[in-house]
Amino acid sequence: MAEFGTGWSSGRQATRLDVDVRVWSTVGLLGALAIIPIHFAGRSATGQLLFLVASLGAALICLGEAFLRGRRLERVPLSISIWWMLGFGVVLFQVAPLSSGWLPSLSPRAWELVRNVEHVPNLASTWKTLSLEPSGTLLGLSTFCGYSLIFWTAWQVLQTPRDFQRVTWGIGFVLAAYALQAVAQQLLPNGRYLWLWTHSIGQADRYVCGSFSNRNHFSQFLILGIGPLLWLGLREVFAPIRSDEQNSRYRRQLTHGTLAMGLAAWLLVVALATASRGGAMAASCALATAVILMGLARLISAGTLAALAIVVIGGGSVLIQSSVGRTLLARFLNSETVSRLTIWQANWEVWQDFFWFGTGIGTHADAHLLKMSVKDPDHIFTHAESGFLQVASETGVVGLVVLAGFLLTVLGRAGWAWFRQRSPAGRMAAAGLLTAFAGHLPHAMADFFWYTPACMAVVTVWGAAACRLVGYREEEWQGATEAVDSSVPTSKLRYALTALVLIGLAGWGIDQRIPSWRAEAARESYLRLVHFEEESLTELAMTSAESIDIHDPAQTEQRKLALLLEAAKADPGNAALREGLSAAHVKLYDTLQRKTEDGWTLTRVRQHLATDFDGPSSRRAQQLKESAGATAAHLVAARRHALTCVSRAPLKANAWLQLARLSCLEDDSSEVADERRQQAKLTRPLDGRVELERGLEQLISGNPLAALETWETACELTPPLRRQIIDLLGPKMPATILIERYHLALDDLLYLSQKMLEWKRDNQISIVREAIVQHLADRQTSGEELPARESEILGRALLDLGRLAEAAEQSAAGIEAHPQSYHLKQLRAQILFEQGEFAESAELYRWCLTRKPDDASLERRAKAAIDAALRVTGNSTGTSIR
Repeated sequence: MAEFGTGWSSGRQATRLDVDVRVWSTVGLLGALAIIPIHFAGRSATGQLLFLVASLGAALICLGEAFLRGRRLERVPLSISIWWMLGFGVVLFQVAPLSSGWLPSLSPRAWELVRNVEHVPNLASTWKTLSLEPSGTLLGLSTFCGYSLIFWTAWQVLQTPRDFQRVTWGIGFVLAAYALQAVAQQLLPNGRYLWLWTHSIGQADRYVCGSFSNRNHFSQFLILGIGPLLWLGLREVFAPIRSDEQNSRYRRQLTHGTLAMGLAAWLLVVALATASRGGAMAASCALATAVILMGLARLISAGTLAALAIVVIGGGSVLIQSSVGRTLLARFLNSETVSRLTIWQANWEVWQDFFWFGTGIGTHADAHLLKMSVKDPDHIFTHAESGFLQVASETGVVGLVVLAGFLLTVLGRAGWAWFRQRSPAGRMAAAGLLTAFAGHLPHAMADFFWYTPACMAVVTVWGAAACRLVGYREEEWQGATEAVDSSVPTSKLRYALTALVLIGLAGWGIDQRIPSWRAEAARESYLRLVHFEEESLTELAMTSAESIDIHDPAQTEQRKLALLLEAAKADPGNAALREGLSAAHVKLYDTLQRKTEDGWTLTRVRQHLATDFDGPSSRRAQQLKESAGATAAHLVAARRHALTCVSRAPLKANAWLQLARLSCLEDDSSEVADERRQQAKLTRPLDGRVELERGLEQLISGNPLAALETWETACELTPPLRRQIIDLLGPKMPATILIERYHLALDDLLYLSQKMLEWKRDNQISIVREAIVQHLADRQTSGEELPARESEILGRALLDLGRLAEAAEQSAAGIEAHPQSYHLKQLRAQILFEQGEFAESAELYRWCLTRKPDDASLERRAKAAIDAALRVTGNSTGTSIR
């Protein structure tokens, strides 16, 4: 260890002015890093705006301090700045208007998606950009502007080892504070993130996540500080002290070193407490890298390595025995990798189609569906679950080249500093940064962080530090002091030009983000209403001056539509909001029509206009108004919003399908609808919802056999669509055809049974129940042991079919396999009552009542069983059922 601190305190001691020459710049940078995570890690519209404002504020503070102190602005070397310039160039080229001949040459697949669209005004002739959603790409560019400002500020701040030390301490305290807040949030929960913010699809109490809505991102945020803090701790603990300063200086250094390593341990513990699988792997990579680098450079002794091994083994053993450790282990053992492999494969294939320039930054939510089968329409992959693959699919080869340039520059300079620095302190600083990147980059292969400002701002600062590290002189490391700056101050013109560039860069980004920020409140309220409808409506009814009936579907849909309209008014360029508005108008129209005695739903309107009317569009609109009334205006509005959506983002397949449904309002409706369905098919070739719509059109056109075949394909591609098909065909179609043709699963059969009861098709109910029995019996015959729920379903289906003896046998076998199943025992009690075994039935009912003592229906049945048992045995009535 002696080598580590050799000459540590030699050299000139800094004056107060020398040390504090960049103090306000440092505070500005650290303040920005502390502000950025506040609102969902900067991923929300408000968070993005805070991120850009904080980045601009830090840059202006740094510029102002340099001007007031007459300090020279450091120019970022071309070897580093070239990659930032190329990054801007790639995004600007994606949104730049190209001449008519360029788009087919540069991106044939993008041209294919817009060239055949004749019935969307001028789409093929006016579409000029490589990005298939330019507004989303510009938002991505605004985020890149924020990272550029953070990098520039960090470059100005990190001019000496002393600056690097202060920034490392500052980041360590920021991360530790967020870790503390996350733990406190779990101990004192109120369901809100940071005790302030509500989220549309989650609650803060589910797991340790602080102000982050994603536990993986939070764990990554904390792990980024572990390596540099370890460097600080080792530096302080093992630096030698001169004899005349032995006592006080040693105690101070020991305190600082212990604090730094304590902060690193705290970050590690909280990161593991998130139970994030990716976080656990990132922490493992970071720690392994730290130990390997220290061992290679002989910066730690064999005894220290052995002690570390003991600590890791002991800590791992304790972790595995804890509740968090068991949760984490269970998540590793039960991890579902198929979905990630599927989305990775889809992004790889999208990249092959858009090889050179990608689909455009911000298009992934729609672009990946070009190559991925939609098995679950409710599961949306907003990101690729891999930063590298998303960069490939959204920006193509040119984006990957820029990314590789960034990584090679940062890692290359950190590695060069590792080999070039003769000072052990310099080598250890390089090891700390390499440790941070070793925890980040492998995790980024299986998750997406590069649109999460809280994580990427810290990564950006470490990147600037890595680029700076190789230029630090050995004598600066030895004293960790400020070198005298004898350079000529920057001219006032350069200060002014720099200020203009910084303000212009951030101002443009802020301007891009303001509309989505204004729309965020209404959009979040809409999403909460969608995900937590009853809870949100109840809250609205209690807090709003409006008179709202929470049990009226029409009022619910009207409220959703009002919120979407408010959001779209604030953010008119958002194609996703237009897509949602189109769907909301149609849904409200159908809801209002179903409330009338002779409702004309959109499907009925389409059928009527397709078969009973032939005339110009003006007469068609009049016919629609006569049949549907004033609510027909919702269909006109839905068509308008869908047209706006696809003219801005041709990948929005749902909008194309909506336009196909609403083509009945136009002349040549059949031809127009077919073209738009084909366009939807181009954008989502493996989505069963496209086939569902095509089959519905065939059914409306009088070709039910073709519809049946088309819907078979829809069910194969997207199995959850079976229920929609049941709703369409079930009222008239024999149950046998539905069961055999669409290969209904158990839950689908249960749904069909329930719907047959609603439709009062009593002659079909027994067919469905027989199918349920056959399905479960076949599984039992194959040797599978049925879970308690399915065993109870089988017994109840047998009972409903009147096969009492088989039901009794099945319920007895089910209870033997699942002796604590409440539902099986309740079923068994009912069957025994039917068989006249009243005493045994009463005993089982008593057992059930101990589990649900307030169930009035269960109490009545239990009393009936007891009374029947007493009558049979001749005992007196009135015995308690408890």
